[in-house]
Amino acid sequence: MSGDKDSPMDVGQSDDFERLKGQTKSESLFPKPPLLNPKNNKRQDGRGPKDVRPIYVQTGVRDGAKGSSYVEMGTTKVLCIVSGPKDLPKKMDFSSTGIISVDVQLVGGKMSEKDVILIKECMEAVVILEKFPKCLLEIFLTIMEDGGSSIAASICAAGLALVDSGVPIYDTPVGSTLLYDGKEFYLDPSKSELDSVDLTDSEKNDTGGGIVTMGYLPTREQICLFTMEGKMDAEVLASAMDSLTNVNLKVFAVIRHHSMELMKGFKETKPKVNK
Repeated sequence: MSGDKDSPMDVGQSDDFERLKGQTKSESLFPKPPLLNPKNNKRQDGRGPKDVRPIYVQTGVRDGAKGSSYVEMGTTKVLCIVSGPKDLPKKMDFSSTGIISVDVQLVGGKMSEKDVILIKECMEAVVILEKFPKCLLEIFLTIMEDGGSSIAASICAAGLALVDSGVPIYDTPVGSTLLYDGKEFYLDPSKSELDSVDLTDSEKNDTGGGIVTMGYLPTREQICLFTMEGKMDAEVLASAMDSLTNVNLKVFAVIRHHSMELMKGFKETKPKVNK
């Protein structure tokens, strides 16, 4: 090999031109805003740590559908349509009980298969499948805008659509999400708040940190979905679940009020039958 000063091999490169390894993780050039504004102890959207976003629910939003609903939790917007029960397609295996299929469409993205399965398993715990053997019940969810806590909003939307459809269920499911930064609980986190937390750091941090989502059957006082990312010790997790239960009861109060208004409207418009 030439010993010329201008030879590229004289700058510390090996004979096989091995590529230099770059960083496996890049740091953002722009610091992420804190979850709480130190000046007023409020979150970026003006809420306190324990405050939830405004909730709006509506049923019967799709003409011709067996059941349908629309749910807003802050800027998270979910549409749900229920179809069936109908006879199982011949290509599907025989089942002595009903079968549920769940399809989730996320506008501008895609929900993970793991999260879709979680929602499906939640609905299987809600619907009385023995009431329609050898039949298929289809649940179609469209997340029109993901402003955070989309799994929780999807559970609420699916539950309302099932109520609207008249399909037999054990209870009306509701869902909520909690973010823990190692110090404080943040209920019903927005997408920007969820994106601001690095859960890989929580694994190294003694105080931990994580995201917990719970689906809940309020009348039966049962959990129908539970998922957690990150790290929490048993005492913190128990406290988190208590907080989520309280939020779920508040969400259920909104849904129950809507259902009562719906039934009231039905009674007022019900035609009289001449005897």
